[in-house]
Amino acid sequence: MGLREIWDNGSGNGGDFEVLPEGIYDCETHDLTHQAGNDGVMRTEITFSITAGIYEGRRIWLKVKHAQNQVFMMRMVWDACGLKGSPFDGLADDAEDFEIWNNWGRLVYESLGAEMRVKVAHRKWTGQDGQERTSLSVKDLQQLKRSEETADASGVPW
Repeated sequence: MGLREIWDNGSGNGGDFEVLPEGIYDCETHDLTHQAGNDGVMRTEITFSITAGIYEGRRIWLKVKHAQNQVFMMRMVWDACGLKGSPFDGLADDAEDFEIWNNWGRLVYESLGAEMRVKVAHRKWTGQDGQERTSLSVKDLQQLKRSEETADASGVPW
């Protein structure tokens, strides 16, 4: 479908976009950005890329507001990335919250490519046009532990 057809269709995706089904997906962290929300509070957006199954290559996004009530999400991301220690390590005891969030974001960014299982559910809401909308809501992240690969002795010269 060409740009003109997509434009005329009124949809940026040609009208064939479907929300991922609820479920658990093997993913890797693909990207991380920080930006201020409309309320001025910083948010971190993490992009996950599905690495297996029929939805391989599709993306899942998680926005984490830099607020105390989001520390559970901060910790869930940290653990799923397989990070050790804490985002407080290397910071002064009196570090400001924004410094801790920035350090957390930097360390999560440095772990891009981390493999994890992402559990998503659907969130239904009514748009400004009165139409019911459905979006994904990340409910859980678990570090994906691969089994130790067994050594292949076929290339050993003796």
